[in-house]
Amino acid sequence: MAGYVVRPMRLADARGIAEVHVRAWHEAYRDIVPAEAMPGLDEIDDRERRWRELLADPDPSLIAVVGLSPDGRVVGIGVAGPARDDDPPTDWQLGMLNVLAEAYGTGLADLMMADLVGDRAASLWVFEANARARAFYTRHGFVPDGATQVEEAFGAAPEIRMVRR
Repeated sequence: MAGYVVRPMRLADARGIAEVHVRAWHEAYRDIVPAEAMPGLDEIDDRERRWRELLADPDPSLIAVVGLSPDGRVVGIGVAGPARDDDPPTDWQLGMLNVLAEAYGTGLADLMMADLVGDRAASLWVFEANARARAFYTRHGFVPDGATQVEEAFGAAPEIRMVRR
């Protein structure tokens, strides 16, 4: 954890956030999500524009953070807020927590989880085949609650809901 920092997202972070958003998907989901459902590396500019729009007028109900490497680069992104499910098992939901492979095992994701969720009851969706993420969430007290979903946008890769009460 030495030298890693978590702080709120800023408009000036938009490019770094977009790069992590795309790169982290390729690193973590390449064996889970079909290639045609993965964001293209050429989509970084579009994602940067979308992040700029979101950060220019942030939703006050959300917590949105970046994880910075010791040299100040954005290497992690996370967003949490009020539950969005039709049948939420908790009031709070972790919507996104992605770190680049270079930051795996550094403790950065733990720091981000503390800022995004803390000790509160929360739920999240995770790809069923993502053993690394499932182990991380289990370590943070989350367990599968039996709910599943398949979003065609993700190439029909099944997701499970995990909950911490």
